[in-house]
Order: sequence, then C-alpha cells, then structure tokens
Amino acid sequence: MPDTTSRLFTPPGWFGDLLAARLGLGGDTFWIGNFGTGLVLVPPAHVVIVILLQIIGLGGDLALARVTGVFMVLLTLYFIALLRAVFLCARRTPEVGGWRWIGGVIYTAMNVLVCALVSGGLYLGGLMTA
Repeated sequence: MPDTTSRLFTPPGWFGDLLAARLGLGGDTFWIGNFGTGLVLVPPAHVVIVILLQIIGLGGDLALARVTGVFMVLLTLYFIALLRAVFLCARRTPEVGGWRWIGGVIYTAMNVLVCALVSGGLYLGGLMTA
C-alpha cells in the first residue's frame, strides 16, 4: 500500500489509489471514500455551482434542478467506482470480519442507489417542467 500521508497532498493521485482499491479498507477506502467526499468536496462544489448560476443569471428552479441532476449523476458514477474499490478491499481483508460486507459494501451500494434515485428524480422532474 502506498504511503497515504504523502498522497493526501496530491489529491488526483490519492483518488486514483482510492478508486483502484490500493488503499486500506477501514481508513481510506470506506470512511474517507464515503464520508470524506460527502463532507468535504460535495457541499463546496454545490455552493460554487449555485453561486455561478446566480452570477450568470440562470438561477431559476429549472436550471438549478438540471445542474444538480448532472452533479448527482457524477456523484453516482463516483460511488459506483467507490463500490468496486470497497468490494475489492473487503475481499482481500477477511480478518476484518462481517462488517466489511454489511457496513462497507452494502452501505456504499446504498449510496449508489440514493444518488441514482435523486439524480433520476431531478432529471425526470426537469423534463416534466420543461
């Protein structure tokens, strides 16, 4: 496994290691993969998107729903890649026990499902009001 402390300062390389399942299951792949991105990356990115929409004058509900839908599709794709990484890490760490399947794989799969449902709802909602 690569030295994650030095990789934290080079996020593209770290995300590559994360999604390629080269990091540990407990600290990086599951916890930071599921919760770190949701707490650190998603809120600022969404706020920036909303501010930019207001600046360019497209701050209506329909534009916001469409942009948020695209954002959620990208987040869904991220969680699909993360689910694969969590599955591979869980498979190679049998000493962790059952939580790796219940807490790790199933929880990440639920993130995929929720993001897919939200992005689908935003997309279909945008189509219905267009």
